[in-house]
Order: sequence, then C-alpha cells, then structure tokens
Amino acid sequence: MTHHYPLETLELYRHGKMSLLGRIVCSAHLKKCPECREKLNELATDDRFLDNLRQSMRSYGNIAGVAVGSSKNATSDDPADWDV
Repeated sequence: MTHHYPLETLELYRHGKMSLLGRIVCSAHLKKCPECREKLNELATDDRFLDNLRQSMRSYGNIAGVAVGSSKNATSDDPADWDV
C-alpha cells in the first residue's frame, strides 16, 4: 500500500512551512507518486481560482462603489473570514 499525503500536509509543503527534513521526504515522495502530484496541482488550481474570484470581487466593489473585502481578514484563505 502506498502512503499518500493529506491535503493539509501538501499545503504546508507548498507554502514552505514544513521542516527541512519533511520537505526532503515529501519531495522524494512526490517524485514517485502521481496521485500526490495531482493533488498538489489541484491545490495550485484552487489558489488561482480564489485569486481570480477575489480580484473580480474587488473590481465589482470599485465599479459599484462598495468596499468589498476591505477588512483585516480580506487576505485570509478561509472563506468564513471574507467580508463580502
């Protein structure tokens, strides 16, 4: 049975928040595991989608004259923190 990394761990890897040893082990695993590489690519795709959504919301706010996502939590990755 092949060990697969959970999404939370892959997020830590992507953002450089793993220990050096953890990054080395994860990197070696990713070289051999297409499933985990695909999950990592999906996370990057999700980030691009969220960035585009945030930009659209800011553009809408500028057009409508409303402050969209202007709170201190506007940069949070947790949708529950967004002021929309």
